[in-house]
Amino acid sequence: MPKVVAHHDVKDRDHWLASNVREELFGPLGITNIRTFIDASNAGKLASLLGRYEEAEQHVLAALEIAIAFGWNYHHATTLFALAQNRHRQNGALDDDCTRWLTDA
Repeated sequence: MPKVVAHHDVKDRDHWLASNVREELFGPLGITNIRTFIDASNAGKLASLLGRYEEAEQHVLAALEIAIAFGWNYHHATTLFALAQNRHRQNGALDDDCTRWLTDA
């Protein structure tokens, strides 16, 4: 799944961390699970990790269809695992689909 690391040099770290502008800007683009990192040696240097989990899931589901169609058992199992891993990263927990995918894998 594509991920982007965005680096930021800011003057007011606390204001930047409290702001929801990142979610407002990137949310409509399908970019979710925005995580922020702080450089401990430089209070004004921050980073954000952005992922497109919904788009990644669509691609992995397409790969799953191909693995099933060709009877590729190994790829079927690893694709189910990738689906569960992507959903876990998106939601921070395993949902019912994840549990089913992992059981089937």
